[in-house]
Amino acid sequence: MKLDEIDYEECAKILLDHLTHEEKLIYDLRYVRKNGVEEISGKLGISRPAASMRLMRLRNKIKDMVYNFNIE
Repeated sequence: MKLDEIDYEECAKILLDHLTHEEKLIYDLRYVRKNGVEEISGKLGISRPAASMRLMRLRNKIKDMVYNFNIE
């Protein structure tokens, strides 16, 4: 499959389907609603450092999934 033939919306849906409920919530708050770490920590009822760590883990998980995504 060529790079220009990839349906990026479908790929994103597949990747998001592999996230936990909390990871989807964090993804939505940060990347869809554009909330900052302070807002995310308040909405989740966690400390700012905990919110930052969860965002970092989410980014790493998504990077790993994209890296290992098999396009045939």
